[in-house]
Amino acid sequence: MSASNQQQELLAAIGEKLRVAREAQGIALQEVAARTRIQSSFLEKIEQGQLEGLPAISFIRGFIRNYAQMLGVDEPELQEQLQAMGRVAEATPPPPMKASTERLLDAEKGTGLPWPRIALLGLLLILVLWVGYLLVRVFLPSDSAYEAPAAKAPVAQAPAAPRPALPAIPSGPAALPAAPAPIGPSTASTGPVPAPAVPAVRPGMGPNALRVKVQGLEDTWVRYTVDRKPAMEILMRPAESTTLDADDEVHLTIGKSQGVSVYLNGEEVVLPTDKNVLVADLVLNKLTVLKIRN
Repeated sequence: MSASNQQQELLAAIGEKLRVAREAQGIALQEVAARTRIQSSFLEKIEQGQLEGLPAISFIRGFIRNYAQMLGVDEPELQEQLQAMGRVAEATPPPPMKASTERLLDAEKGTGLPWPRIALLGLLLILVLWVGYLLVRVFLPSDSAYEAPAAKAPVAQAPAAPRPALPAIPSGPAALPAAPAPIGPSTASTGPVPAPAVPAVRPGMGPNALRVKVQGLEDTWVRYTVDRKPAMEILMRPAESTTLDADDEVHLTIGKSQGVSVYLNGEEVVLPTDKNVLVADLVLNKLTVLKIRN
């Protein structure tokens, strides 16, 4: 069985279990979408077991965890199925790049010159240079045809004017002027020069601008909105980071509370300490900056 078929069967089993639990509690699909901040179209495809139209497996697993947590479904079988989906995704090899590599090699072969042609061109160039050298030697007059020019008669020079006598320089310590005192700070200091502080916002931004840095700690998904622009979703991995610059506010939705660290204008934003908790619609604005500083 292929990896895609295995993932399809696992998603169908999980989606059926979540749908039954939701209908047993009398909760509409739109209410689930509003409470989990997950698009209703994604939830519908998960319940129907359709992989087509859904994002990557890592995002799907995060959606399922949040959905199950909202319904209160925490069965060992569900956790095992999620782990199986992750193992299948990790075992799936990347698409082959043989065609691209062959096209690149063919392009290089088509534009290059064969070695025999290069060697022949080199020999012809040497032959042309040698013939040119012989022609110059034959037709250029020899140096003996020229007579040495007559020596010029020496030109009488006027006697040099006597140099004026230099004033006598007094000897002794009193004769040397005192060295002027240095002006400004001394340049002989060998101490380290502190590096200028890096601003928390980008150059050209106003004094009330916002800079949000999201630092990845674990694999998790993050959805963000900057100044009421269309929402974007990214997958954060350990040691990865992204920076968001805004003029008014930034909205963040984080799949796992322990998956990232968030900094607002250089100050760390406190996130929930419980693990595997969805941080929904975290608003970061100028009021947030004042709360952190106070």
